[in-house]
Amino acid sequence: MNASFPYVLVTDRTIYPEPLIPYLKKRIPDLSPFPSALILREKDLSKEAYEDLFKETAHLCKAWKLPLLAHNHPDLALDDAIAGVHMPLRSWTAWSKMHPQEAGCLLEKGKTKLPYPHGVGISIHFLSEVETALQSGASYLIVSPLFPTSCKPNNLPLGLTPLPNFIHSSPLPIYVLGGLSWPDPRASLLEALGVRGAVIRSAIV
Repeated sequence: MNASFPYVLVTDRTIYPEPLIPYLKKRIPDLSPFPSALILREKDLSKEAYEDLFKETAHLCKAWKLPLLAHNHPDLALDDAIAGVHMPLRSWTAWSKMHPQEAGCLLEKGKTKLPYPHGVGISIHFLSEVETALQSGASYLIVSPLFPTSCKPNNLPLGLTPLPNFIHSSPLPIYVLGGLSWPDPRASLLEALGVRGAVIRSAIV
């Protein structure tokens, strides 16, 4: 990955050779270039188990000065020390309607210009979803899957061709996820297209 092209590390403890916390302690401090942020995405955990793991991860990220985002648990992102939350479009829409005051606080986080994803991030898969995501108040978008990925083998990858359409349709920073390695020889091309950064699941595997 080009040093000038930022990447976001998204966790998946199911593919790590040891438990998440000791594995993060072992791998993250030595990463170079260092990730611009970390998204704790452990979708199979109960709310209680995720919250416990998130607290441990937040403690580590504070020491590493690594911005941390929750995944699909927006209540955990209300803490001032947390950079934000990343959610599927439908989930954020439903939650923000039920919790308008809390949603407003999270959206406010995204109004500050920072060199990493923060506030409310939304996952989109189709160009038709961009406008809905913008109306939801999103701070940044993650477009996926860009290339074939073992994480979602049945999802048709977008490829590079439609990326300019996503970028031209959105004033928000756009990150891409899916099928990217670390380092990735396509980083320069993605950067030239206007992509803000890559989201990498396999960066520490």
